[in-house]
Amino acid sequence: MYFREGNLRLALAKSSCAKIRNLMSVVFNHGIRYEVCDRNPIRLVRQSAKRKAIPVILSANEVQRLISVLGVRERTLVLLAFGTGLCMSELFGLKWHDIDFQKDEISVPSCSK
Repeated sequence: MYFREGNLRLALAKSSCAKIRNLMSVVFNHGIRYEVCDRNPIRLVRQSAKRKAIPVILSANEVQRLISVLGVRERTLVLLAFGTGLCMSELFGLKWHDIDFQKDEISVPSCSK
C-alpha cells in the first residue's frame, strides 16, 4: 500500500496499513453509531499485518566478516544488535541514560504499539 502526500509517494509496511485500516473502521463505526453513515465499507477490506519475508539471520562467521569492514559507529550497532538481540527500533531508541556501565546492563524502554 502506498500513501500519497503531495507529490511524495511513500510505501507503507503491512503493519502500518493494518493500523490505518483499523482506524478507518473505528471512524466508520462511530459514524454508524451517530447516524452519520449507514454502513462500514472498511469491513470488506482484508489486510494482514503479517510479514511475507523471513528475516535473514547471520551466522557468527558472517557477523565477524561484516564487522571487519565497518566503521566504529556501525560496528558498535552491529555488535550490540548481535549480542543483545535488540531490534532496530530498540537500538536507535537507546539513550545514554539507558546504559549502566557499572552494572553492565542496558535498560530497553518499552515501545508503545
